[in-house]
Amino acid sequence: MSAAEPAPAPGSSTADWILHVEGGPSLPLTATRVLLGRDPSGSDPTALELALADPSRTLSKLHALLEFEGGRWIVTDLDSTNGVVIIEADGAQRLLPPGGSSPVAEGFVLGRVALRLGAPGMP
Repeated sequence: MSAAEPAPAPGSSTADWILHVEGGPSLPLTATRVLLGRDPSGSDPTALELALADPSRTLSKLHALLEFEGGRWIVTDLDSTNGVVIIEADGAQRLLPPGGSSPVAEGFVLGRVALRLGAPGMP
């Protein structure tokens, strides 16, 4: 797998995935569409809405969309104020343009909140 390739899905469904919040909880991803932000409630009735703790106050109310497509997760910046940074498998960081999307290889940062995807049981 090249450094730019996203991690393969550990299973065929989202039930195998967890979103790890740096310094916070690990959240099960139970839907193929996940809205992330300070307070994404009521934004999309078809999506799982995850409100993230934000002591740095850098998250937008509705910051990003995480979608499970073709066995991988794709994150989209929802025109957030403080952006989405993709962390590549080699550790390189890349800022998405407003409204931009990218497969998630290693993790991503919303504002200053670092997140990474993993299968249950992964550290």
